[in-house]
Parts: sequence; C-alpha cells; structure tokens
Amino acid sequence: MIRFKKMIALAAALAISTMPGISAISTSAVYQTNVKATGEKSNIPDWVPQNFMDAMEFVNTYGNTLVKDNLACMVLKVSTSPSDFLNIKYDGNAAASIDDELIFSEEIPYDGLGYIDYDGPDELRPTVRADYQFLVNVYNVKNFSTLDVIVERGYTTDAGDNKVTSSRTYTFSKSGNNGGTVLTEEDIFNWLPDSPKEFNEFRKNNGEVSTHGKYVVFCGYDNPSTGCDLKVEQNGTAVLKNVVSLSANNIELIPREGSGNNVVMVFEATSAGNVDLSFKTVRFDDVVVEETTENITVDKKLNPIINKSDLPEWIPQDSVSAAEFAAKYGRTHVEDGLVCVVHCVADPKKWESYANTTNKFERLYEGQQLDPLFSKDFTATDEDLTYVVNVYKPEESKNLKVGRYYRGTGDISNLEYTFETDEEGNITETDIFGWLPDCMTELNDYIKANGNVTVHENYLVYCGSINLSTGYDLVLNNDGTTWFNEVDSYKLNDTKDAPPGSPDWVVKLYEAEKKGDTTVRFEYKPYSGNKKAENKLIEEKTLRVDNDLNIVEIDKKDKAPLLKGDCNYDGFVGIADVVILQEYLMGRYDYINFDNSDINSDGKINMFDLILLKRKMFDNASNYVAETEPLMAVVYENHAWGDAQSITVYDQNGKAYRARYTNNDEMESKISDEGLYTDFVEFSEDKDWYTNLKAIMTKENELGGYDRLPDGVVNETKDLMKQYDTFKDAQWGRGMAMMCDGGTKSIYVFGKNDSKPVFMELCMTGDWDSIRNDETIQDYVKTLIHEHIFNFTMDYKSLMTNLELPA
Repeated sequence: MIRFKKMIALAAALAISTMPGISAISTSAVYQTNVKATGEKSNIPDWVPQNFMDAMEFVNTYGNTLVKDNLACMVLKVSTSPSDFLNIKYDGNAAASIDDELIFSEEIPYDGLGYIDYDGPDELRPTVRADYQFLVNVYNVKNFSTLDVIVERGYTTDAGDNKVTSSRTYTFSKSGNNGGTVLTEEDIFNWLPDSPKEFNEFRKNNGEVSTHGKYVVFCGYDNPSTGCDLKVEQNGTAVLKNVVSLSANNIELIPREGSGNNVVMVFEATSAGNVDLSFKTVRFDDVVVEETTENITVDKKLNPIINKSDLPEWIPQDSVSAAEFAAKYGRTHVEDGLVCVVHCVADPKKWESYANTTNKFERLYEGQQLDPLFSKDFTATDEDLTYVVNVYKPEESKNLKVGRYYRGTGDISNLEYTFETDEEGNITETDIFGWLPDCMTELNDYIKANGNVTVHENYLVYCGSINLSTGYDLVLNNDGTTWFNEVDSYKLNDTKDAPPGSPDWVVKLYEAEKKGDTTVRFEYKPYSGNKKAENKLIEEKTLRVDNDLNIVEIDKKDKAPLLKGDCNYDGFVGIADVVILQEYLMGRYDYINFDNSDINSDGKINMFDLILLKRKMFDNASNYVAETEPLMAVVYENHAWGDAQSITVYDQNGKAYRARYTNNDEMESKISDEGLYTDFVEFSEDKDWYTNLKAIMTKENELGGYDRLPDGVVNETKDLMKQYDTFKDAQWGRGMAMMCDGGTKSIYVFGKNDSKPVFMELCMTGDWDSIRNDETIQDYVKTLIHEHIFNFTMDYKSLMTNLELPA
C-alpha cells in the first residue's frame, strides 16, 4: 500500500516573505507517505464518498473533482503497485495554511463489496482483487484565497528515484471576482470532461473536435484490442501542441475485455496560420479505418477557429466571392440563421477580431466570447487587398457584437456591428449598417427611396457624389441653437474601375450636439485658391432636436427665433453671454455667433456691443443674483489611498469655484495652482456641507473666463429644484461597476426647502455608474451631458434604458 506523509516548507516561505520586493508567500506540501484519516466523517456532507463503491461512482460521474456546498472534493484513483507513486503539492496563497484548508483526507481500499455482473455458477464467480484504491481529500479554502493542488504521477526506478510521467494542477479559488466567499474551480478540468458521463455530454454538445477559447479539444475513441492505433497528424503553417491527454473511461471492478478508451486530447496553438488537424484510426497494416480532419485557423492571438465546410453558398470561400459579397451586401449580411462579416483591408495583421454575446439585461462588455463557425483571410491576386471573412451563429434571445480593432503606429480605430436574436432565432442587425447603405447597390436604392439628405432617428445623413477632382468638397453650415458634427464618412465607389476624374460616392453621418432648432445647408465649397467661386447649395433643411438628440424635420417658419445677445447659441441671453463676448473681444475665445453678438447690427462686433449687452442684462434684474448661493456641484471622491476630494461649485449666476482636499501627502504634492481646503465635505443632513460649500465660493477659488454654466443650464437647474418635493425620494436605478479604485464623480444640486438648504445627488460615474430612476432627473442629466459638464463612463443611453432589474 502506498503511504502518504505531509510536509510543508513553512520556513522557506517565511524566508521568502522577508526578501525585499516579495509580497506573496509561496509554500508547497508534498505527500510521500501515509497520513492518518483527517477530519470526522460526521462533519462532511453526504455527497463526499464514504466507501470504495461511492468513490468509484463519484469518479465515473464527476471525474476527479467536484465543488459543492462551498467545499472542494478531490477523489483520486491510486495504484497500489510499489513501482507506482503519487505526489501532491500545494501552491497559491492558501497553501501556507493547508493544515486548516484540508479538512478531511482518507484512503479507501477495496472492501470486498460491490455488485459483479456475473450469470454463471457461484463456484466460478471471479474473485476481485483491486490493484488500486481511492484517496479522498476535502478542502475548505479560506475567503479571498486560491489553492493550487498539483497531482504528480509516475514510477519508481530500481535506484529508488521517482520519475514524474504526468502532472495536473487543480485550482480552487475564493477570489474577489466572485465576491471573495464563493468557491469555484478555475482550472481546465472545470469544463474539460474527465469522466465517462461528462465525456458523453461533452461529445453530444460539442462534437468530436471543438474549440474552447485558446484550446482545441478532441473527444474520440481508441481500442488497441482491435489492432488499431489512434494517430494524430498536422499539416499546415500553424502548430498545435498537445497539452493534455487522458482517458475518461468507466471504472469497473472487473474491466471488460476488449473495452475501448474514451480519449480526450487538448491542443494549444504555438504559432498562427492554418492547419489541417487529423485524427486517424490506423490498423496494424497501416490501413486507415476511420479519419476525422478539421481545417483550423489560428489568429495572431493564438486563438484557434474550426472552419466549417458545410456553409451556405452565399458565404465567401475565396477572394472573388468575397469581393462579390462586398459589392452586393457591404460589410455584413444575415441569412440562414448566420451572421457573416467581411472586411476589406490592406494589412490584416494589424486587425484583431472579436465577438461576444450577452442576454437582454447584460452589457456587451460583460458578454461571453463567441467563436466563429468560419474564419479565413482571402488575398486578391490582382490587388494588394485581403478580405477577412468571419461567420457566426448567434444563440436565441441573445445579443451579438462583432468587431475589429486596428492597431497601427499611434493609431487605434474600431469597427463594431451588433445583432439581436429573438426567441424564435430571427436575427436583426441593430447597428447603423442595419439601415445605412455600405455598398453601391444599397446606396442607389437608398438615394432612390430617400433622396440625398435624410433624417434617421439620431442621425442626419448625406448620400451622394462629391467631385474632389474638380476642387470641390462638401461642407455643412448650421444656423441655430444646436449644430451637427460629422461622426463618420466613407466612400463606396469602386475606384479601380472608375475613370480618372470620376466623382466619389460618399456617405456622411452627422449627430446633433444638443437640443434646439437649426437650419442646415449642404453646400459644395471650392478649393481655397478659387477666390471668385461661391459655395453651391445642394440642399437645405430646418431641423428640431429633442433632449434625446432625436431629429425631426420642421417647417422653417416654426424654427425658434434667434435672440440678439445670445452669443453662445444656448437659446438664452444671460451672464454667460456677457462673459463670452468679453473673452472674445480680448482674443481668448474663438467660437461666437456673429449675428447674435452684433447687438447694434452695424456689421461689427466691438465694445459698443458689449456695453449694450451689459445694459440689456442688468435692466432685467431677475437674471442676476446679488447674494448668491450654491446651485450645483461636480464632486469627485477617491478613498483608495486616503481621502481625496475635488469640488467644482457653481453659484446661482453660473460662476464656477474649485478647490480640493486630500489627506494623502503624495496626492497633495501633485496639486499646484488650485487651492486646498481643510474640511472634507460630507453631504449629510447633520453635516456642515452648506457652510463648507459657501467657504469654497471665494475669490481665491473662482474660475474665470467662460469656465462657467451656460445660462440655459442655470435656469434649468433652478427649475429642477422648484420640483424638489416631487423627486426627493427617487431611488437609484440599476447601476454598473466600471472600474476599481478609480474614484467616483457625482452631480449634486442645491436649493431651499422650507427655507432650509437641501441637496440631492443625482448621478455618479467612475467605479460605479448609476442614476436616479426619475424621468425629470434623467432629462436634466442629459442636458449636462450635451453641454459637456458631465459624462458617464459607459453609454448613458444604455444606462438610462436599463434602470430596472430583470424579473
């Protein structure tokens, strides 16, 4: 019988922990000779094997490990031959306390019990003498710790040396990723089959050859008793290394003669490229009885993808069909329950593909990786272009995001496509290319149906031609309280077949900056050297944008009139306009509305306009507050390395004041020209938050120039606080963790309730993104986002549309 002994190198671990720069303690324990049964059976769950037959059933069902009831149970089949040996080592930050982690350990030899399937006379019933036993270990890993159990098997030489022939590492962790108190198995055997039951389920769900992250897995059969061997061959530029091989066979008291093996083999790529991976059942006379071959593409991140051959004909299989696909469908196409994405690139090595899926209530960055059914690059022989083809099969009731990152020198760009699959498996492309033309066929149909300039939800779209060769370019002029910025532009014409001087067919996308009315004019602009040529009008539209930045076309007579004195184009005449006009005249501000700023309409902007604007302002005393109080604040806090706080307070005139607090010397040394304050502002009813904010609002902390609230935001904040009683009890909506130790930035608003100063935190971003579940508050925060006063780490539209938790 093999004997076990536990030895823990604590002295070595303590020595390591005292070395400079070493923060982790690394320990190991090796089982070499017998250890007495550890722990009481009465203290362990019933599902832990108690006898030989229980242990056999455990291994045949779960393999060597099972995590249940926050415990890890390991059951190992151990040979009793004196020439075989088994070593168990421990690593991880829980190894130092293995005496406490290992709560139960017992050797279970064969006890002569168990049913033997035999129909003959009793005197001929076979005698069972098991040449193996089971070792059962139960671990209770402490919170926020990880335990690596390393199992080495091998043989002992005549000289008494132990030779290791196999080594497996099992990792059990209670880490911060799962709350720090939930035990999980995080090694490859957490999902890889190592029992006959798991083998059959895995093969049924995944087939004989499948990919799982960075691994290729083969689940097949081998039966040497038939005179056949299983041989693995590779042919191609990629190289796959066999990293795991095991037999997931059923353990029986009397093995059946001629039984085959359930073979599990795991391969990991060591180089990129394409490879044919073949599994052949070869007879003794070299005749191939059975063969399974898969063509596998390994990308530059060494992720393997099995290329399926049974794909529909419309999916490109070479550069010619890929070019035809791009001309007919553009970048994406959905058909037969599949999503095909084709990119035409000059250097595919600089692009990195990805795809992931989520359910309805998850964010896409929480998603699970989805491997493509087919992935291949096709290089055109007559041009220096490569078509990158990826095909995916989305799951029902799932969202799919497919993207490619380009990483060049000093340049990172991204293309993303999103698809939604309903419960019946119907796939809808939900990104802009679900409706926007991205090939000439779609462009012609789009212009025929919609014209050159169209509005689609949040987008203003131009589809048409620009003849750059004649010196003209397309420009968009805005005239209103909002304006449109170009967010995307691409060409669609096939330049290699177009004669010299042909116009370019382009698609341009624009998004509104904020809510308001404006008139847009698409014009051809001549090149700068042509002084006499004038802009040529293509099309004019008058548009209205709501607070969700949705666009509708309106009649020009319904457009909100511009206001003389509204220098910053926010729809209001107020203190901010006086400041901006003054900054403009001093040469410190560039953007200003000329017509509105020319108060006296003499065709010039000068000091006379500023004087008239000031007079106009102060004639209306309601626009100015003499004894000002806090109106709004942007507050940043970080408590990861001590208490740090930065506050920008805005008063009722929109003027900004900034100061900072920290009790961390290192952070304090980085704060130079902005004042430090001594009291951390705690927003609580029983704290002096109001006094502290008023103390910040001093000349010393005042921010000058146009670093202030627009007049529209000042008025909207005042109106919001008049409704304080209606939203003061609004609850936080569903939030989302975004980072760790990054701090949190929040928006606070202030007012009076029964003559008493009150505050309310409306939203936050940073370590956690969240907003109050109240429509009035959400509309107000949207205004702050559009005015670039506040921004969430994540997309605010997704945050505000996923406030409710799933049922």
